[in-house]
Amino acid sequence: MSRFLRRATVTVALTAAVSASVAVPANAWENTYQTHEEAGSSEGMCTLEFTAKEQENINGAYQLLFETMADLSADRLKDRASADVWYPWAKENPDKDPLAWHLGTKYNGKDVGDAQRKLATLDISKNSGPYHMAGTYLRQSRKPILEDRTLKITPAEAGEMKGAGAVKTGDLVAPGLWGIISGSLKISDAADMAGEALNKLGPRIQPTIKSYEKALESCEKRQSSTGKIKEGSSLDTDQFVGVVAGGVLGGLALLGLIAVAVGPLVNDFFTNFWKNAGVIR
Repeated sequence: MSRFLRRATVTVALTAAVSASVAVPANAWENTYQTHEEAGSSEGMCTLEFTAKEQENINGAYQLLFETMADLSADRLKDRASADVWYPWAKENPDKDPLAWHLGTKYNGKDVGDAQRKLATLDISKNSGPYHMAGTYLRQSRKPILEDRTLKITPAEAGEMKGAGAVKTGDLVAPGLWGIISGSLKISDAADMAGEALNKLGPRIQPTIKSYEKALESCEKRQSSTGKIKEGSSLDTDQFVGVVAGGVLGGLALLGLIAVAVGPLVNDFFTNFWKNAGVIR
């Protein structure tokens, strides 16, 4: 056999081998559960490992989600002159805290801090809530959801990280509540924004969020399991909106404010969501 033919044969064989390996769905994550006897803890322990690519996908999906929610919040600002100074500057400077006071910082010749002052303190019934929500979402978009590829967590911790937990509601409760009190936000606004984000980003982020949820669920249910990367798999609309808006509304619900009806897209889902969470009966 000539050198050329041998080389061609090897090339074809390697190509076939690579093609075969690509055709097999890869594991996105793997969960190993140890019982309480094995782990030496009261409820057992999970070792949840993600591939580098899946970690990148998860962080990217939530970054897109939070950036979109920030955009939608900023669109609700009524003082457009101030909004058009502060918000573009905040997006173009990811190393700066969007809600810290930036007096003296210029954007297109205008003072960013002065624009912030107007949005946060003047005519608060129109601007304060959306301003704080937009800034908080931008902050969240810059923090990875999954900092480490390997998580050692208990089933209870996995349950807390699922769904609403991924949205990390703590910083949203106070500005969200103030926005509702001042009249610049309604409880339904958060659910409406979640629906809008779904329409804008759905296929780009749904499979990744669903995979992340399943990984945490396997730990919560004390199951050693793996997750395959499946192209095109996605959350149902109500499930997706529950993951997103549930995190935003969770803190407000605990303050007794969930009695206000949310938008029709998620109304039925939230009724069951809050019942299951024990917030309403």
